[in-house]
Amino acid sequence: MTSSGLNTPKKSPWQGFVFAITTATLFSFVPFLTTVLIKEGLAPLELLLIRYVLTSIVIFLATLVSKPEILRISLSSLRICLICGVLYFLSAWSFTAALTYINTSIASILLSIYPLLVLLLLALRGEKLTWRNTVRLALGLTGVYLIIGPGGNVSLLGAVLVFTSALSYAIYLVLMQWFLKDVAARSIALYVIFTITVCLILSWLIKGAVLPSFSLGIWLPMLALVIGGTYIAQLSLFRAVSLLGSAQIALLSPLEILLILLWSVLLLGERLSFLQVLGGGFILTSMLLAVLRLNELRRLWRAAARLRL
Repeated sequence: MTSSGLNTPKKSPWQGFVFAITTATLFSFVPFLTTVLIKEGLAPLELLLIRYVLTSIVIFLATLVSKPEILRISLSSLRICLICGVLYFLSAWSFTAALTYINTSIASILLSIYPLLVLLLLALRGEKLTWRNTVRLALGLTGVYLIIGPGGNVSLLGAVLVFTSALSYAIYLVLMQWFLKDVAARSIALYVIFTITVCLILSWLIKGAVLPSFSLGIWLPMLALVIGGTYIAQLSLFRAVSLLGSAQIALLSPLEILLILLWSVLLLGERLSFLQVLGGGFILTSMLLAVLRLNELRRLWRAAARLRL
């Protein structure tokens, strides 16, 4: 018998921040792994297709072995999962396509507006856009701008594609919060990733169904991308949204940019300028403001006092 909501222990918000930071860390490796795979000769659509086909196989087999019962969800939840899958596909494809028109730094700057879009979408449904959220967002976006910097003339088509990616991802996050908060994270991941895969297969068929060329060099980074950067990262994302809400996840997103920059220094040999270090400080400040909230500290203190026997 399922216990009632009154008897279910409340989850600590700090657990949500752990999932959110794990998500940002795993996603931060995706650009590096993607760059390695493109250098191995994979086109963007081929890369996404292989990535999500393998991810679908992994998550389906993992589900059958561990908890096949999570395949059963309500029809209304399934519809939202399918919509979220289409939105995520549109976001991934739009951003990848944009990179053929504008450079990565400009695309990353433009994509960083998605937290603002999340907050605005939530505000349309009645959630308050507080001054604290505004400060966090301003600090994070300032940090991203200082780290990446302007990259020259921007293609209008490229900018529209990145905005499409940002808006699609923002809608994807808020739909999860509004309609899928009580659905198991693995159920969401299964149906969302399956939908992304179907969309990619259809796009591949429309393009002409040309088989990608394979080399031994793609498999290790591809497996890391599939298992860590897609499967585990998606599960962490869904869990973080259920515990914190999509607004908090969006405001923590600048951490991902900072980590991407760190991997660029450590793995690609790039160096940081003074302004980039300053931007990193803004991003870390934004993250700390998201974590170290006075109300949460008070709740933790009260919880600790109740456990003192």
